[in-house]
Amino acid sequence: MPLTSVAADTPYKLPTALSIQKPARLSGAKLNVIAGSSAIPSWSNTTITTTDASLPNTAIAAIKKLLTYQDSSSKTFKGIGWWQSANAYWEILNHDILRSTSTFASTRTALAQLIAQGPPSGTEGASSTTGLRNVYNDDTLWWSLAASDAYSLSQSTTFITEAEKLWDWINDTSVITQTGIAPNMGGIKRTEVLSTDCSLEGGVYWTTHLTETYVNSITTGLFFLQSARLYEFTKEAKWFNHANIALQWLQRHTVDARTLVGDGINGKSCSVSSQPYTYNTGIYIGGLVSLYKSTGNTSYLTEAEEAGVAAMETTVWTDGAGMITEEKGATSNSDGAGFRSIMIRNLVQLFKTTSNTQVKQEIKGFVNVNYNAVYKNARSGNDYDGNWFGPFTTAQSWGQLAVVDLLNAGMVVNA
Repeated sequence: MPLTSVAADTPYKLPTALSIQKPARLSGAKLNVIAGSSAIPSWSNTTITTTDASLPNTAIAAIKKLLTYQDSSSKTFKGIGWWQSANAYWEILNHDILRSTSTFASTRTALAQLIAQGPPSGTEGASSTTGLRNVYNDDTLWWSLAASDAYSLSQSTTFITEAEKLWDWINDTSVITQTGIAPNMGGIKRTEVLSTDCSLEGGVYWTTHLTETYVNSITTGLFFLQSARLYEFTKEAKWFNHANIALQWLQRHTVDARTLVGDGINGKSCSVSSQPYTYNTGIYIGGLVSLYKSTGNTSYLTEAEEAGVAAMETTVWTDGAGMITEEKGATSNSDGAGFRSIMIRNLVQLFKTTSNTQVKQEIKGFVNVNYNAVYKNARSGNDYDGNWFGPFTTAQSWGQLAVVDLLNAGMVVNA
């Protein structure tokens, strides 16, 4: 059955007591972070040990080093992929947002140039000669979010226009509104029939490939987050509506009993890939925080707090003492190299938003544990290794990409 949507010009009244409807598997499985009756981990009291410069200047120096990998012509970053370049822009722009500065205003200029000229020749999945669209829908949405941060800093229509255009492309071609058919949406005539047995409506296809059947958490989560952010900017009802539809899909399918977010679901067989990754849960937290900020509805914030604590305490990707183990021992770039930083980026948003002192203390300790390890074991001057456990081996763009969000976080939580 097709989903209903709210037109942008439809008068809309925000519900005063909207609740998040969770599947039965989530009931009773939450960590008790709100009542404050459970002890927070001892590592929550970790402090920054030592740095050669102030925390803001340490982050600035690392960003300047990252910018040495930016190609002067294409404005993308050497040694990392298209989606990772989007995250390089996002974390640099986010630094200026977090500090209310224009230290890296040139990054906005570079992004505007990239929007005008389009991706460089040979970019994997490039699907347009101008703008930032890609056949990988998650890649498209990473760029949409980066453009949103540029808009937050500049109020330039260049950036909000691109952000909305990329969102529109995903919505028109890849948000599932009906199953039991091979959808033809936005000129993308897909060839595979989606099962009617797994309630896929509201999810987002991973790609625009005609044979695509995978509906994944990162693409749906990014659509959720960007819909929520666009609602923050505009208060237009359609963004709020789409954010909640995507949120409901995630909670039906891939948010598990630990409040960690699994990878996705096959739209033909309904088989679930339950392996959780840091960035899936991080984006989930970010979307919830954004909806809370624009609505004041504490249901969203409570869920974000639960997911945040779960993300920091799980042993799926930590050592149980606050240190992230994802990509431990990595010696070369991979998609996973940047996953950790995305989770930390969104934990910072939760830190800045929540008034729960236990949650804030735990985020601070978590950031500091990882900060101390990286600074001591995986650094040489202003260069950082992608393996946060060390030792430092060689300067590379992917290691620099992975650390900027952590250094930004240290600056915020220890201010």
